[in-house]
Amino acid sequence: MKRKLYNVNNNEPLLEYGFPEDYSYKEDGVTARRVYRSFDFASGTLYETFFENFHIAFCDLKTKPSTEIPVATEEETVEMEFVLRGSCKRDSSEFDQTLDFDENRHNITYIRKQKAISKWQAPSKSVQMLQINISPKTFANYLTDENELVKKFKKNILNKRSSRLRMQSQTITPQMH
Repeated sequence: MKRKLYNVNNNEPLLEYGFPEDYSYKEDGVTARRVYRSFDFASGTLYETFFENFHIAFCDLKTKPSTEIPVATEEETVEMEFVLRGSCKRDSSEFDQTLDFDENRHNITYIRKQKAISKWQAPSKSVQMLQINISPKTFANYLTDENELVKKFKKNILNKRSSRLRMQSQTITPQMH
């Protein structure tokens, strides 16, 4: 999984995250890195962890109360996204409907290569989110056909159709926290 954030004013790349170009899986473990960035609309820290077929990113940002960030996803991925603080609306070239994430909400999405606009609303000027990206093939191996919702999601992954497990984001439960 690789993602780039762009400057909304001039379309210049601001930040690239996900598996680095030189990443290669090593039997003995996990690769991690921490990146701090400051832009005119936000500043904060991105913590990333990589291991075979998985990418985990935790983002802790201070933002303007309302921020738009163009985002390009350059490879297909299954993304579990958890918005812990702040809120986000995402308009994507792959979906007809805006996905809303209020504080303490989550969803699972299969994303092909796409361009999106993330619209952050952070009245507290603080945004925290966790993204877990898994290779679609690995993720599909863990899905059963016992539930119709999951069965449909798995079919979309195997047919390479961008989709969401649920049309609306769901509440993060105490067990998930």
